[in-house]
Amino acid sequence: MKRIIYLFLSICFVSLYGCSIRQSDYYGRVLFDDGLGKCKAYYAINEREAKDIDCYKIERAKDGEIIKISFLSKSMPAIDNNWFECSVVSIEVKPGIRIIRNYDVNNMPMKDHQGIYCYKLWLDIKGAPIAMRNYDEKGRPMKDKYNVASYRYETDSKGRAIRVRQYNHKGQQIVNADGRYEIAYEYDNNGNANKLSNYGSDGKLMLDNYNSASIVSRNNQIGAPEEARFLGLDGNLTVRTDRLTKGASMIKGVYDKYSYPVGVTRYDINGNVLKGE
Repeated sequence: MKRIIYLFLSICFVSLYGCSIRQSDYYGRVLFDDGLGKCKAYYAINEREAKDIDCYKIERAKDGEIIKISFLSKSMPAIDNNWFECSVVSIEVKPGIRIIRNYDVNNMPMKDHQGIYCYKLWLDIKGAPIAMRNYDEKGRPMKDKYNVASYRYETDSKGRAIRVRQYNHKGQQIVNADGRYEIAYEYDNNGNANKLSNYGSDGKLMLDNYNSASIVSRNNQIGAPEEARFLGLDGNLTVRTDRLTKGASMIKGVYDKYSYPVGVTRYDINGNVLKGE
């Protein structure tokens, strides 16, 4: 399961603007808007149902913003292996700032799926992201799994990230561990991110470490990509070479009722199903 989740959520991207939120304490799915601090919950369930399944318990501030997410397995605290890879995510709300901390089942600091204990996010006067920095369990700056210490965002009029730049501890813009220097996002008519492109320091499209310059997705109702196509510098399909795509040029997924990927099919550059699928 984790390999399938990472296939869609690590090499692709999720943006959930424009989706409605039902008020409830328990939900089948919780996601961050591109990891930028604003969290949304989907598939509301009642407390009785929550006792028999894996789910998320949500706590909100008075204005409705999510400030705590607890992953439960049959009502007991557990590690969320589907997404966060921790048990509790707390979001401290301050004027112009969000501090996101990750904990284990004993409420001790824990690394999440990015290898980070804590994130500090700065917002502009309209609530759009400006920058984010990673911290360890003692509050010291640290690099995430992409070797990035901090991020800076350029946003559109709707507060959505359209350019993401990555920096080391010295404040120097860098190429991350995936071979991406400056990441550009585009959005579909529903406000979901449906294209990620990689640009170099010269402002031109650049191949990442896995032989693709752009990833184009078709998303489901909550913005999770059901299909992803990998494009080269010429805008045509290319063969992506990372260990998860296994030489595919396109992938399609099957989701469960909470929009978790439970299956994936890989296709070659000619649209044929890869052998071994």
